[in-house]
Amino acid sequence: MRFIKPRKYRNACLSILVLFLFFYLIPFFVLITGSLSRNYIFREISYRTLYNKITLNDLTDSAKAISIFNFAINTISNQPDNFFPKDLNQLDIIFEAVGSCDQQSNVIITISGIGGIKGNLQFLYCNDSISHHSVCELFINGKYILFDPYYKVYFINKFNNLASFKDIQNNVTQQIICKNKLPKDYFKFYSKKIPSKLFITNEIPWTKKISREFIAVWEYVGGNYLCPLFNKLYFKLDKTSKLRIVKINKLLLSNTNE
Repeated sequence: MRFIKPRKYRNACLSILVLFLFFYLIPFFVLITGSLSRNYIFREISYRTLYNKITLNDLTDSAKAISIFNFAINTISNQPDNFFPKDLNQLDIIFEAVGSCDQQSNVIITISGIGGIKGNLQFLYCNDSISHHSVCELFINGKYILFDPYYKVYFINKFNNLASFKDIQNNVTQQIICKNKLPKDYFKFYSKKIPSKLFITNEIPWTKKISREFIAVWEYVGGNYLCPLFNKLYFKLDKTSKLRIVKINKLLLSNTNE
């Protein structure tokens, strides 16, 4: 029987240890490479942490979608009509806690995408070529389900399932789950005569998919220790307001399993 020499065994163990440490330290190296890279990793970790927290007790995609919708409408207030929307990424919209209809919908499809739920943002038109409202759709149980975070509403169809855009157009909804009062002319947005327009999806390029999968494994293996440490170091390098730090502490730095 051939035995591995002690020296080769030590070298093999040392190589594995170096690779293991390198795997754990890559995101921390990125912290000092540049703001674009570290901001991207920070956002990905944050979205994943939020997704895990929000959907912790949910077993189905339908339940997860509703939990993410409720998080959005309870966290983000509607932007006043006389204000022009700020050009912010989805995480900053959560921090600002205010957003337009398309920004709120984008937050929902972004967080949902972390869990593999496909989503898109739809522009709704009236009798002109200008989008008057935006909603989001999430792909659940073989079809796209509509959520409207700005008016805090989604629908149940006559089969007692979450309703799609076409269900609302065809008037086969039997229940409106609404946390707010709808405008009298709300359903004009769903007229068959005026088509909606797909604006954006939560699909990402393959390069970002690889990064997302790496972060998922990294977060899973050492998330309770490494993610909070990464976030604290990130804020030492990123000049942010005290208010934003308070919010990130509340949303992200606590244990994801609490």
